Amino acid sequence: ISIDTKEFKRKAESEKVVQLSETYRKQSAGQFKILGIERLDYTKGLELKLKGFQQALRQYPESVGKISLLQVAVPTRLKVPFYAKIKRDLDQLVGAINGEFGTPDYVPVQYIFKSISEETLLALYRRADATLVTSKRDGMKLVAMEFVAAQDVEQPGVLILSEFAGAASLLPDALIINPWDSEMVADSIKHAYSMTVEEKRQRMHNLQQILMRY
Repeated sequence: ISIDTKEFKRKAESEKVVQLSETYRKQSAGQFKILGIERLDYTKGLELKLKGFQQALRQYPESVGKISLLQVAVPTRLKVPFYAKIKRDLDQLVGAINGEFGTPDYVPVQYIFKSISEETLLALYRRADATLVTSKRDGMKLVAMEFVAAQDVEQPGVLILSEFAGAASLLPDALIINPWDSEMVADSIKHAYSMTVEEKRQRMHNLQQILMRY
């Protein structure tokens, strides 16, 4: 099970999306931007992602001010008390991270709690230096495939992917993580940040070839 890779790639390479992604790149010039795109659901491990990112800033203090996380959480089932609690807990965790590491000119976590358009999504995929997926359990995790399909292989990002997502068996050139291990998540963020352009290109080329083949 996969995505319509050719069609997704065609849309991601449209003039409007490319221009929008370049605008985002200029707005955050000098920042290593990590992207997260999920529904607000307990299976997606958003709190594990935030804790792993927090651990990265603590474990590698030299990355503070240089690495940031943009997390888009799409609202779902907010009338269910359990889901409302998840949102409250995430709000508190985002606040704690920004309070610990933020400065007047540096916001470690940008948190968007709403749906976004397809063009914005594609532009964010192309802009991202890495996408971090910390699913506790996911049948496939198509976001991982969409990120790969949207990438410019000459200027690619890095996919950091939970071993508990079905897509992990299809995308071995991602950095595979156990999302419950915050130190492992932190190390993978550091690896992605310090990865050479040649390694990024090779990994992304392999990932795209797999998606085109299957």
